[in-house]
Amino acid sequence: MKPTIISSANDEKLVEHIIQQNKDLQSSCESMKTEMNDLNNEKDMLENENESMQKSRQIMIGYMKNLNELSKTESKIRNNHYKSYCLMYQFNIGLLIFCSSFYAMLLAINNRTIQHVYYLVYLLSLMVFTKYIYDTNKNIQKQNTDLYVELKKIESANDLVNDLLDNL
Repeated sequence: MKPTIISSANDEKLVEHIIQQNKDLQSSCESMKTEMNDLNNEKDMLENENESMQKSRQIMIGYMKNLNELSKTESKIRNNHYKSYCLMYQFNIGLLIFCSSFYAMLLAINNRTIQHVYYLVYLLSLMVFTKYIYDTNKNIQKQNTDLYVELKKIESANDLVNDLLDNL
């Protein structure tokens, strides 16, 4: 097929108009592509920011749980220290009562056999009371040792969370 030669001025204007429309559409298409790329970049940036916020939120939730556990553990330790203090207070009061009653009864009893029996009962009672106090206090100290280990774990977890928060 032979190319046709445009002869009329109207046909030339029509071709120029089509070429101009093509250029305008191509320019509009390029503009839309640029705008679409900008929107995609903004969307990606917002998704990354959202993901970062979700991570921060999860870290903060873990941090708050650790602080709650830390508070509970410290409360248990304080409670155990108070129990230990009360136990030693009871021991001292009991010792005072035992000693005073022992000497009062020892002075009131004139029979040596009864004095020896009373002395043995006194020693046995004092040993049982002391053993009870010792065992209870030892148990409290063991609980505190376990709680201190748990406290250290929670504090190291909090240090890790703090490092994560610093890196965000």
